[in-house]
Amino acid sequence: MTDTLPDPIVHCPEDRLLIGFARDPIAFTNGEADGQSATAFQPRGANTALPYSASYQSTVSSFDVNQSRDISGTGASRVVQRRLWPLTTFVTFPVDSAELGPTRVRTVTYPANKVHMSDLTPGHIRQGDAYNYDGARHPMLFFDASVRVLDPVDSNPGWLPNAPQETDVRKVVNRDEPPFPVRFNWTRGGLRGIDFGSAEIDTGQPRD
Repeated sequence: MTDTLPDPIVHCPEDRLLIGFARDPIAFTNGEADGQSATAFQPRGANTALPYSASYQSTVSSFDVNQSRDISGTGASRVVQRRLWPLTTFVTFPVDSAELGPTRVRTVTYPANKVHMSDLTPGHIRQGDAYNYDGARHPMLFFDASVRVLDPVDSNPGWLPNAPQETDVRKVVNRDEPPFPVRFNWTRGGLRGIDFGSAEIDTGQPRD
């Protein structure tokens, strides 16, 4: 609680845009920061917090307890209490009854296959990519404490957290980019699920 924000420790050295925004939050608020000409970076709504944000994200199931409970239920209260589906890669909407943390590491069933943290907008290969873009290879921290550089295209597609028995995975859209699956940020089965290295777990969805 004594840290001063923005804090450079949460910025990837290659995240030039965020580093620039954090260097002068007042300039960002005035719309005068470097790289701020794009519509997506104007200081409106949730964007006003960008200078104080991090380059990295924890996957949703690491803080939403109900992502990993009653994972095959259709009418259970846990289902409707999960964080709602994102409209974009960067914006999600919690429900009033959501139970956010603490989660337990022992809930993780496949620690070598479940992503814990990743870049939000990887800049290691191509600037401007979001974490779930095809070809956006970047380092990912797994629950077994390993770090691997992987391509999101090789991960499982994720799920509809409020419809665990559905197979149709909705996709998110960022600005004018094509839609991509939410993938490891919204793992089927939450902490009990698998992102890389094997097929998704069974949450009641039809299986081939």
